[in-house]
Amino acid sequence: MDSTADLRNALGANVALNGGSKKKTPALKKKMSKFRRRAWALVLRAKGFSGSAARKWTRKVYASRKKAGDYSLFEKERAYSLGYMPETVEWLSITKDNCHAFISERDYLYLYPMNGKYDKWLRDRVSAINVFRDHGQMFDPCHFHVLRRTGLPFLISLSPEASEVSATVEGLHAFALAR
Repeated sequence: MDSTADLRNALGANVALNGGSKKKTPALKKKMSKFRRRAWALVLRAKGFSGSAARKWTRKVYASRKKAGDYSLFEKERAYSLGYMPETVEWLSITKDNCHAFISERDYLYLYPMNGKYDKWLRDRVSAINVFRDHGQMFDPCHFHVLRRTGLPFLISLSPEASEVSATVEGLHAFALAR
């Protein structure tokens, strides 16, 4: 080997000799890209996002930007500024005038990781129906609450129609067939 090749190997593959510019190796590009995404996620963290939500949004936007698709750069940037992905903007026909009628994908990620003790009230339909009993007509009918106690299904009748049937798996099956 000649001395130039030895020198290039000693300095690393990303250094060009003879006054040339530095070339970024794929590993260095990947590290810089990851650093940019994390820095962007840090800005979202400062605005109150949880770490996982901030990283999830930045990964979605970054992947969408890299993907060659049906959307121009202008359309993509407009969608990101409103808090949506370009596909969602097209699907829901979101404009600047009606964007406040929706919860944006970015805002949903901000709201999603609420304290775990409130998770039951947000996810459990039966508790929501009991809390909002005065507004029960706005909910879909819920006839049984199915729990698992000591490894076996345990059923609680919630509606007057369901209370006419025995609160067993067979009763639930008969009730479902009758409807």
